[in-house]
Amino acid sequence: RVMSEEIENPEQEALWDQILDAWNPGLISTHLYLAQKYTSEFHRDHQGWAALADALWNLSRFDEAYSALRKAEQRWPEDNEAQLLRQFANFYQTKGDFAEEENWRRSALELNHSSVELIYLGGCLARQGKFEEAKEFHELATRMSIDDGDPDEAHLNLGRIFQAEENLKEALAHFEKALEFSPDFEAAAVAKQDVENVLALTSE
Repeated sequence: RVMSEEIENPEQEALWDQILDAWNPGLISTHLYLAQKYTSEFHRDHQGWAALADALWNLSRFDEAYSALRKAEQRWPEDNEAQLLRQFANFYQTKGDFAEEENWRRSALELNHSSVELIYLGGCLARQGKFEEAKEFHELATRMSIDDGDPDEAHLNLGRIFQAEENLKEALAHFEKALEFSPDFEAAAVAKQDVENVLALTSE
């Protein structure tokens, strides 16, 4: 999702907040309608075009989504280019073109060497079955502090790669590490229980 930037116009801000409220729970038709309204009324704002592109690609309307994304690009602030690259990567991820997604993820990481970009690139590589390279990027992300990154998410993703390789003991170790960072991390808790179930069955 696009990170919100400060909006001074109260009417514009209210409409943007409505888009965000629809975006989070996946109210796709509401999201689309509001993003269309927003881009009609505030067509110079890059955020609105990015929101519209997101709604369109999640409806598999990829040509229209790409057009909206290009309009966002024309208006995008130069000091936040990494986020723009991430939007293009998200577009290609949803479209299923993981090789093209990888190109955009790598470009974003070059501009912004952060935990977020490391994890996104690791996830993209894993989707292509490039498990060893994916592990390397997730491992880098685990070394960042919880204040500077998302080591819990990185450990979850590492666990899922080991799970795919049927290395369940190693997967379990990473799920447990994710829960050490974030005890209420539901996805990690479910994954941990899943692996523990199989390990218990295979030890009988």
